[in-house]
Amino acid sequence: MGTTLYSLYVIGNEIYKYNKEHSVNSEKTVDDLTEDAKHENKTGNGTEVYNKEGGLQQAEKDFNDIVVPGSARPIANGKVGKTADGKTVNVRNESSDGRPTLEVYNPNTRQSEIKIRYK
Repeated sequence: MGTTLYSLYVIGNEIYKYNKEHSVNSEKTVDDLTEDAKHENKTGNGTEVYNKEGGLQQAEKDFNDIVVPGSARPIANGKVGKTADGKTVNVRNESSDGRPTLEVYNPNTRQSEIKIRYK
């Protein structure tokens, strides 16, 4: 019998197994994603909303660029994962206004802090 080695990532109190087939680059940060996005508004609950070009393809690329390898999992209309600093991020193919959206949640308050809407 051979030995199989896995790389594990710990974020908060959760452990994720690195999956080479679904690996992503988590060197980018949320700030990197908003650098080339246009600020749209700030909602009443404090969520910063940005606009960005590229549609769903760019939204999924941005998601893959910031989540920790192995942390992404499917949800009803997209994916959810964790960033290296413990934030929860989801990407949805359609939001309440119909555009693909990447949403970042504060790990302490569990409230949405940034939404990037793609057109």
